[in-house]
Amino acid sequence: MSITQKIIKPSYARQSGLWVLHVHDIIQHIDFVVKETNVIYIPPGVAGGNHKHPRIEAFFAPEEGLELIFQEKGTIKKLPMKSDGNLCIFTIAPMVPHAVFNNSKKPLPLIEFADGPMQDVQKITLI
Repeated sequence: MSITQKIIKPSYARQSGLWVLHVHDIIQHIDFVVKETNVIYIPPGVAGGNHKHPRIEAFFAPEEGLELIFQEKGTIKKLPMKSDGNLCIFTIAPMVPHAVFNNSKKPLPLIEFADGPMQDVQKITLI
């Protein structure tokens, strides 16, 4: 499969909605050696990505409103990156066309983990 999704639990949570997730707990759910970590800031109505490349990436979205868009076997698919209160980590295989779109009315952060530097990027319009 080109995209895998794993639900992860906060390291600590209160009924009030406050939660803490240790970064090393996120990394334990990633099936590759993380060599690069980035925080991406996506304004409302904006897409990041729209490309493919040979590196493996894993994305974590702490808030609702981001949508992962990817192409699998010629079909464009869309997944909410956080829904029903679940925290998830999404892993994108090498050379899978993908983008992340902010459907919300506020800027949102996306945390990206990768197995190496960004290189050999091919632009592809998904959104």
